[in-house]
Amino acid sequence: MRNTFNKIWNFEIQYGKNWLTNTQLIKPFIWIVAIGYAFFVVMIFSEISGSTSVNAFNILELIQQYESNNFSLTNIREFLPYVWIAVAIFAVITRSIITIHSYYLSVKEIGEEKFNKYFSTFILTFLIGSTTMVILSVIGWFLSFENFNADWMNSLINNGVTKFNGLIKSILPFSLNSDNYILSLIASILIAYFPGYIVHNLCHRTRLLWLLAHRPHHCPDFLFPLAAPNNNLAILEYLMAIPGAIFFIAISGMIYHEPLTIELAIWFTLCFSLESINHSIVHYDMALKNPIIKNFTTFFGGNGVYHLVHHSAKKQDQNVNLGGGPFLIWDRIFGTYRKPYEVVMPIGLTNQPKINMSPLNIVFNGFSQIWYELKMNRNWKIRFKIIFGDVNYKPPITKDFLILSECFNPI
Repeated sequence: MRNTFNKIWNFEIQYGKNWLTNTQLIKPFIWIVAIGYAFFVVMIFSEISGSTSVNAFNILELIQQYESNNFSLTNIREFLPYVWIAVAIFAVITRSIITIHSYYLSVKEIGEEKFNKYFSTFILTFLIGSTTMVILSVIGWFLSFENFNADWMNSLINNGVTKFNGLIKSILPFSLNSDNYILSLIASILIAYFPGYIVHNLCHRTRLLWLLAHRPHHCPDFLFPLAAPNNNLAILEYLMAIPGAIFFIAISGMIYHEPLTIELAIWFTLCFSLESINHSIVHYDMALKNPIIKNFTTFFGGNGVYHLVHHSAKKQDQNVNLGGGPFLIWDRIFGTYRKPYEVVMPIGLTNQPKINMSPLNIVFNGFSQIWYELKMNRNWKIRFKIIFGDVNYKPPITKDFLILSECFNPI
């Protein structure tokens, strides 16, 4: 039994010995998933809970709502649902094209054999890590038949907004209730990025978040949009996104006289239109040298070439370009900004160590390491540091289930 478990845990995909590496299957899979996943991501990140939700299924209702209400700046705001439709279509098309184009460029650059093995391994890590959200969705679907509230994220954000607004109003002697639509929107967007910046920063500084949630995402030494492991269990990604949504809705409602929710949906949909470049190393030169793409991604949250630098394997780049809002404002304020390199840099974990390429191990190695350390180190001070220590802390007894050997020629 133990041997069987070890074989499953350490299973690595070998080219030519598994149907998963078959090009005839991978190529149509990429075309289908590139389009389908682009649509899925746009829908997820446009579904901003609060006073209004925006998606393909309620857009007609939203149009009627905006046309029947007398908003300030009516001539602008009544067209926002139509703007969202145009932006959503643009985002799906551009994300799909970037992903498909990245496939052909990647195969040309590293060869079909290496790409197929690499892609098959990391797409499995993505699917394994995402099963938590699938399980929650299935449970929610069944619970909905019993009249339970299956939209747990919507309820959580709505409750968070209500409580946050109540807390602020109890602290502040007044609410701004500004009528300046443009300034309110700009201030709300800048503030909305701050929680995400802090969480991402913590993922690189605290060993628990790094090992359990974020290290799998930095494992690949060749980035391809559909084969970049998510932050381990997908539930953690959604939970980390909630503070930003709560902050934007609550802050925008405090600054302006109502939450600017559809504006947030449009903004982040635009952000995700070119987001696929974030994890496409073959597009680094284009993202760096094309002024339209570089300026677009810089304005919308510092993605593109800046995020590719974030995946650099150079030691000095371990904690840079965390996505600090438009023009990387929070990165610049807190000193985590890094100017893009003029040439493609090596990417992956620091100094590109040799790692165990088992999909299960890539996803769950952090859990194994933390459990092993807690079991083998009986001192409670050490155990406290294992959980709450810095990312560079190593307990007296430890075992890394991911890294097989360190690089002896530091980059």
